[in-house]
Amino acid sequence: MVQYLLASDPGDGHLHESFYVDQPKEFTRSNFGWPNSLFAEFILREFGIDGTIEFFKGNPNYSSQEDPFLQ
Repeated sequence: MVQYLLASDPGDGHLHESFYVDQPKEFTRSNFGWPNSLFAEFILREFGIDGTIEFFKGNPNYSSQEDPFLQ
């Protein structure tokens, strides 16, 4: 599955909402974060990594003061 998703990258390093099967460089939206977020979540789960904020709070390099989501 990962191979198929990576192969659908049109060269800009992002997944897209939809694209033409024979022309992956022709896609509907250039900046659409949803597919990239789902891909990141999929990869984290495949490697058994908990991507919740509680996981990051246990990391000694984590600083809630630098976290833009908590401000």
